[in-house]
Amino acid sequence: MKQPKVAGAGQIASSTLEASTVDLSAEFTGLISTQKAYSASSKIITTADQMLTELISIIR
Repeated sequence: MKQPKVAGAGQIASSTLEASTVDLSAEFTGLISTQKAYSASSKIITTADQMLTELISIIR
């Protein structure tokens, strides 16, 4: 473990807040889009499963 400001280690800046470079609105937009896509995919899989079940019951 290195001491702060020794041998290339960084310094400690107390009482400071790390500045984030994340655009929260873009992240939330992406999250909502992904959630809607997942929901749509889930509905497609459920519908396909119901269709397959119905087809199997018709064949019998």
